[in-house]
Amino acid sequence: HNYSFDENESLQNSGAVVQLEAGGSLWTFEAVDVPDNADADFGWWHVFDMTVAGSAISVQPVMEFGAEPSDAGIYPGKKAARTK
Repeated sequence: HNYSFDENESLQNSGAVVQLEAGGSLWTFEAVDVPDNADADFGWWHVFDMTVAGSAISVQPVMEFGAEPSDAGIYPGKKAARTK
């Protein structure tokens, strides 16, 4: 996980790679392949969605940067804290 809170461009140029071995297949995702998203200059990299049903595994590549998460949701007003 990139906790640097840098711009997405920094992550794209970092050489970051996610490898997933699932269902007998090896998937490789590279940050450099994520398209630019002008609406989300800072945020997170949504690499893939995975569905598991019994013994069947489905992987759907997403490859997009999502907007920076907000504190709205289940626990409004509580932000994640960094630990060392």
